[in-house]
Amino acid sequence: MHTARRILTLATAVAVGAVSTVHAQTYPTGNDPRNGLKPGMYDAGEAAQGMRLVSFSKKPAQFDTARGLTFINSDLAFRDHYVYEGNFAGFMIWVGHIKAWKSMLTAYLFALVMFLTFEVAFDVIMPKGPLERMLGY
Repeated sequence: MHTARRILTLATAVAVGAVSTVHAQTYPTGNDPRNGLKPGMYDAGEAAQGMRLVSFSKKPAQFDTARGLTFINSDLAFRDHYVYEGNFAGFMIWVGHIKAWKSMLTAYLFALVMFLTFEVAFDVIMPKGPLERMLGY
């Protein structure tokens, strides 16, 4: 019984792996504008559609290391009040229309709710900050 289950699991894994590799595109198609771009550190070829390069800054010397992808630059794109950021660590969308006073109010209210929930209601010992000192804890 265990052997049959192992064989079925292995066959399923091989089938799923084969299907995913068949449909994977590992290189641009023939009509892709990225085909034939010139490689380079500071003079690489560019292909853009619906956007333009606003600025380019070389990485500061203290961040220009060979430690892998931890210091790779991010790509930013702007549209309306959104900032789109993408890099090797992931993808993020920033909303840029929130007023500063709303952000501060939200931060203090959240801290107050967490303080009341954990410190007062559940009596969990938490690290203290300026809000707790202001409340006398």
